[in-house]
Amino acid sequence: MIARPIPAKALWLLLLVTLTACLPPALPPVVKIGLVAPFEGADRDVGYEAIYAARLAVREINAAGGAGGARLELVAYDDRADADFAVTAARNLATDGDVVAAIGHFRPESTAAARSIYAEAGLPLLALGAEDETYPLPETLDGTADWIAAYRAVGPYTPVPGVWALPTYEAVYTLAEAIAAAGAASEPDRAAVAAALPRIARQGFLGTLHWRAGATPETALIFRMESSAWK
Repeated sequence: MIARPIPAKALWLLLLVTLTACLPPALPPVVKIGLVAPFEGADRDVGYEAIYAARLAVREINAAGGAGGARLELVAYDDRADADFAVTAARNLATDGDVVAAIGHFRPESTAAARSIYAEAGLPLLALGAEDETYPLPETLDGTADWIAAYRAVGPYTPVPGVWALPTYEAVYTLAEAIAAAGAASEPDRAAVAAALPRIARQGFLGTLHWRAGATPETALIFRMESSAWK
């Protein structure tokens, strides 16, 4: 029997299917979150407490499959606990369209100086240290021994976590939950993440956490942490 030639169209389709089968799986989308804190100057310890905690949370979230399937990427800026540097850092985050939310600035003055930048950019900010807040040391809470060990394993010289470590860690997880919720309905952009944040109830070492947005147009995207454990 003489074999009949394969039509050109069928051959092309066969080649396309073969090539498609050989392609690597698609990479997950990347969503950026910002962190602004003092990494230089008198308050540098605050910044390093925060960034070690944020790195730990991002590492854990990505290892568990990401935020609704999206891989988190941390973008950090130093504001030196200075109002002018805070404004510059906020503008840098605002101009990066892939950044959907931020955490900062850990000092009331720097948060106040930058908040209009976030409002104009529609960029939600989880404001830690925007008011006179008191957080517990992780070592004083039950069940944190393994977490403290994981925190100290983030870097070769990571110190014992201070009061800003757990709030930052929980803030990253809150953002991951908001990004996942936003992505379930649409693209996890800034507006969708901001809309999802008030609905998140994060269960963590600090109790049940909620984030309350400001009441004025300038502070409507500035979210403050509230915990059931502090009431």
